[in-house]
Formats: sequence, structure tokens, C-alpha cells
Amino acid sequence: MTGGEPLLRPDFSEVYELAKRRGLLVTVFSNGTLVNERILRLFEELPPRLVDITLYGASADVYERVTGVRGSFRRCLEGVDALLARGVPVAVKAMVLKDNQHEIRSLRELAQARAWAFGSIRLFSLP
Repeated sequence: MTGGEPLLRPDFSEVYELAKRRGLLVTVFSNGTLVNERILRLFEELPPRLVDITLYGASADVYERVTGVRGSFRRCLEGVDALLARGVPVAVKAMVLKDNQHEIRSLRELAQARAWAFGSIRLFSLP
């Protein structure tokens, strides 16, 4: 499930639950900032195949320059940690952007320091 940020959908829980109850293997692509208690309970009851989180920076300054949202770096880290604490399978990845290219090594180190599975780095050429 993707499409921007799927957790923004007011009906995310209903769509997700329907997909899982019909036997689909579901991967959720998210930035992790909207993970809350309701989502955590849903994923505990009906575990996704994977929650794939994109990291936009290894520091609040860079992450929030990319997202344009104050506090989003902290919420992302808290979201990933909360998912993992509940036993939800999580992988993190990064996109190389003009604003974060100098932090790519730091992104991997951040994931390793927090014992996160760092899946891949996706290269994009953006203006």
C-alpha cells in the first residue's frame, strides 16, 4: 500500500483490514511519522508482510528540509521504534537527494545504531 503516504487516508484501517482478511500479503510504504496507537494495534492484530520506511535524512535539519515539516524526523524515528517494539516487520531505505546526499553514510549508521534493517538506497536524479 502506497500512493504518497497511505496512513493519511481516513479509511486506511478499513482498506488494510479488508485486504488482509481477503488473504493478501500487504507491504505498507510509509514515512513512519503517522504511526500511532491505532495503527500499532491494527498491525499487531493483522501483521503486514513489511512496513517499508523511507528516511529522508540522518539529522533533523536535513530530514525536515526535505519534508518541510517540523518535528517529522523525531516522529519518523519514534514510529519505526514503536513498530519494531510491537514486533512489526520493518525495513528502512533512503533516497539520495540533493539535500541529503552528504548524509548517506550517516543514514546507514543511524539504522545500524538503532538496530534497524537497512534495506537499500535508491538513487534518484532530481533537480
